[in-house]
Amino acid sequence: MIPGYTGYIPRKPFKFGDTYKVDCDYCIDEHLRNYEKTSNDAHSLRMSSSCRPVLQAKAFDPEVRDHLNTYRDTHPRRPVMAEDKRLPTEPPVPGYLGFVPRIDVTELGLGARYNRTTKLGLENFYGETERAALSRSTPVSLYKAAPVPAAGPGAMYSKRIFVQPGMIPKYTGHCHQRRYHFGNTYGDTTRSLEVCQHDQTCYGDHMKTKLLTATPSVDTVA
Repeated sequence: MIPGYTGYIPRKPFKFGDTYKVDCDYCIDEHLRNYEKTSNDAHSLRMSSSCRPVLQAKAFDPEVRDHLNTYRDTHPRRPVMAEDKRLPTEPPVPGYLGFVPRIDVTELGLGARYNRTTKLGLENFYGETERAALSRSTPVSLYKAAPVPAAGPGAMYSKRIFVQPGMIPKYTGHCHQRRYHFGNTYGDTTRSLEVCQHDQTCYGDHMKTKLLTATPSVDTVA
């Protein structure tokens, strides 16, 4: 290579102590030798594998089949993989680090053992999935109202974000007006906020009711 060439040269970053021309010649020659050796090895492997007989699957071997049948007949009570599969509502063992629906985002994951919280979360998620599948299978008609499927049990958790007993400590979300209250614990402070005190389904419904109550009627204005 001519001096000043800035392109890539194989193994050049690891070669030192000679002139640019000597280092380039050595690196390129070594690269070509390695490439030729690898190609010859791959060709030899293909030739040797093509000369050998094709392997037969053990599943078609009568001797293996007979041994498996004998083993199954002599161990009738041994569970198989299909029988070992867990039910969708069976809670995992303690120490399981995978995802369990509904226990981190609702109150189902509070105030109980891990086995109990995961069981509630899985049962609730399974019920919601079944109701969603039932609603998808209901036919839709453009001329008459479609039959409404029987409603199953509702969700076991509240859909409110800000609950009346107050927010648990370490909740890092925003609580309306909390920054203007001082002198109480986190639970007492959030419990006294309007966003937690109302008894509506959500804070939006509470604000709508509040606005309707505060708006004077036409008769009152007259």
